[in-house]
Amino acid sequence: MFFDALSSNEEDDNFKPTLPEMHEWTLNEKLKKEKLVLGFYWSGHPLNQYKALLLSWKI
Repeated sequence: MFFDALSSNEEDDNFKPTLPEMHEWTLNEKLKKEKLVLGFYWSGHPLNQYKALLLSWKI
């Protein structure tokens, strides 16, 4: 009885879930979520977008 529930049939094999269309996160959104979930930035750093400006100020 239990193992009957695990048997596959053709209908189950052809099942493909549909996902809603989502917008791409901005860099700031992505960084905030990474920091919240992981505790650190993975894909960059918030100050990277100001790197050229900071270098021009020789900071």
